[in-house]
This record gives sequence, C-alpha cells and structure tokens, in this order.
Amino acid sequence: MTSYKAFLLCALAILLSRTIHAQSNQFADVQYPIHGYTVFVAENRLLLIDTFSGEIATLAEGDVPRALSRPIWNSDGTQLAYNDRLDTVIIDPFLMDAPAYFPYMSRIGFFSIEDWSPDGNSLLGIGGDTDHYTVSTFNLLDETYTILREYIVGEPLPENSDLQFREIKNLSWNPAFSDWIMIEIEAVQIATLDLIEPTFLTVLVAFNHATGEPHLINDLIAGLPEYLPDLAWSADGQEIIFATETGGSRIDIPPLLDSSGHWNPQPSLGANELFRTTLLGWLGVERLFLLRRLNQDETQYIYEIGKIVGDEILTLPFFTLDRMDIGDISGSGTWHLNADTAEQAQISTLFD
Repeated sequence: MTSYKAFLLCALAILLSRTIHAQSNQFADVQYPIHGYTVFVAENRLLLIDTFSGEIATLAEGDVPRALSRPIWNSDGTQLAYNDRLDTVIIDPFLMDAPAYFPYMSRIGFFSIEDWSPDGNSLLGIGGDTDHYTVSTFNLLDETYTILREYIVGEPLPENSDLQFREIKNLSWNPAFSDWIMIEIEAVQIATLDLIEPTFLTVLVAFNHATGEPHLINDLIAGLPEYLPDLAWSADGQEIIFATETGGSRIDIPPLLDSSGHWNPQPSLGANELFRTTLLGWLGVERLFLLRRLNQDETQYIYEIGKIVGDEILTLPFFTLDRMDIGDISGSGTWHLNADTAEQAQISTLFD
C-alpha cells in the first residue's frame, strides 16, 4: 500500500502544472476551447485529448484485440482507471514518462471498473460470474472488496417482479452524496418469455447502499430508458441525465434528490434529439451536457455541447476528430472539466 500512497502524494504535487508527456503529432480541430480532457478507446489504443490545445496523446495500447475498456477519471482529474483484460489499471496520464500501474483485480475474479468513489479511495465495479452479477467496491487503501448488491441471472428483478434480470450494463457513483449509486440493468418482461421475440428493456435503479433502498427510475418518466452515460449524476448530486426512447433519441433529466441528498423526485426535464447522437453525460457546468455523432459521410466524429431549452435541444460545436486518423471509437469515453471559476462562468452563458 505504501506505493499507492506515495503515488497519491506525487499526483497532488503536480496538480497545478498538468502537461501531457505521451505526446503525438495528432491534434483535434477545436472550435470552442475549454480547459479539460476527454479519454476514450479507439482501435485498442487509450487516447487522451486536451480540449483546449487539441493535442492528442496515446496513453496505452492493448496487446490483444479489445483488451482496453472503460477509462474513468477520478474526481480531481489526477488519475485514470481502466480495464486491461482482467486487470483494473490506474495511471496518472500526466506522468507517462514514469507511469504507475496497479493491477488489483485479477486475484478476486471478474471486476469491471465503472466509477470512482467521490473521495478517490475506492473503485466501483461490476463483479460476479456467468450466473450472477454484483455491484461491488474495492477500497484502494486497505484492499477490501465489498459487495453492495447482487442480482441472479434469470431470476425476477428485486425492484420489479414482472421483469427478469439479465445483466448489469453500467454504474455511476453520486459525486456529492456518496450513499447513492445509479445502476443500469438489462431485463426482459417475464410475460413475453415464451414469445419468439421477448421484450427486452433497460431498467435504471437509484440505489442507496447505506440504507438499502432502491428506486426504479422507469416509473418516473413517460418513455423507456435507453442507456445511462458514464457521467450520469450532476455535479451537485441532485439530478441524473440519460438517453430514452428508441436509439437514444431523447434526453431526460429528472431531479431525484433534494439538497440534503434525500430521495425527492421531481418531474423530468426532457427533449428529443437527433437520431444516432451519443449522449456522453454532463459537461460539469450547470445543465450543459456533451454529445458525439458522426458527420453525414461518417468521416468525422463531431463533439457538441448541448442544453435543453424549452422543448428542444440546442447544440454548439466543441471539437471534431478525423475518423481515419483516430479509428473507430469503442464506448463513450470519459470527460474531466479542468476550467477555473471564471472560465466556468463564461461557459455557462453559451446559450444566453
């Protein structure tokens, strides 16, 4: 454990002077520079983009196809965790001349990293085996592994006995109220199991792991959830954002908690978006969020900043990537806002 604590101290010492060391000659075309970083996997490479300068860096390369997945920033942007086959790896992307790797999970079985705890001391992940899934945490300081909730494949869903559990798809840890975790589940309607094409659906559960109380988000909206983005909880911990309807053609933002972190759901703010647009989650400033789509001839990835105004989604260009240079992106990736208070105040006026 000494090596991990030393790594934390080193990361804090350089927090104010972040420089990408794993440099390349590739650059994104930035239309609206914002101090921040996005990380994703493309063609089995872990790529980092400085969204102010546009610089692109390769942080890691998988040694077998589809080896790398699920990169996730910690809350202060000093560390990244990602899956490398059966291991969870933690690195400081700004010290790539002397990287630190921590392959914790291979000895405890399957564990897919999904998020960090707000204090940065634990990892949240999907555990289990072929017949069951768990919502689990791994404490980085004392190396304890804790199961918070368990689901059995083929059994009725605990939150709704009319649905049969199939798998956990995504998890998101509330950054402000650490007792709350959002769980994305794939389930099937039990009444349709005998049909040629049973009805599958996405179920979102807000789970308080301290009290054990689960709340079904599907009951709070008119449509059906499609998927939960990685940055699902708002910075203040009171709202979530997710895609709904077929193909994720709508965005919903339901307030779930009050300012004290207690369950207090309110009517959802929502609007339809363009088909084939991927919701990446919150930008980190007020109710602005990030979107990604391919251009018409599918040669560029277009990143946009969005906001729901009235009954429509307004967007502004953020940056673009050449698909031929980057390759095909796997998953959504993860974003970290590094803007100071003055810059955030300026960003908040984008749609005024």
